[in-house]
Parts: sequence; C-alpha cells; structure tokens
Amino acid sequence: MYTYYFLATWGPEVQEAIAPMKQWITKAQMVQFVILILYVSQNFLPNCKVIDHWIVILFIGNLLFNFYMFYDFYQKAYNKPKRKTK
Repeated sequence: MYTYYFLATWGPEVQEAIAPMKQWITKAQMVQFVILILYVSQNFLPNCKVIDHWIVILFIGNLLFNFYMFYDFYQKAYNKPKRKTK
C-alpha cells in the first residue's frame, strides 16, 4: 500500500499506470484484517493461557472497525450502482 502511494507521487503518468492496482490493494488489506482477526481469536481457545482478554477484545474491535472502513471505501469507490436502461 505504501509503495503504491510512493509511486503515485511520481506524477500523473505513473498514477495512470498503477491505477489498476488500487482495487487489489484494498482487497488485500481486507484479507489481511480477516487473517489477523482469526489469528488473534486463538486467544479465546480453552488451552490458551492469556490473562488479559480485554486487550485482545480491544484489538479485535480495532480490526473490525478498520475492516469496515476499508469495506465502506471499497463499496463507494469500486461498486458503482448500475444505471437502469429504459
């Protein structure tokens, strides 16, 4: 993601060349959040000896919020409503 933004600073020609990557970067970020949620959720397994579950709960809440923000951005940026034909 940061490489994309770095390359985008090189001007309109480079921005046009890397524009198709934008949608895939957003999808990759959402997949990353899902993987992190699943990974962190292991702390709730019975054999896990984590003492401070509240930290895990806060972290999962943060991940869910970030996932929602990326999902909302994706819907608004890439899922344009189709026009009805008469």
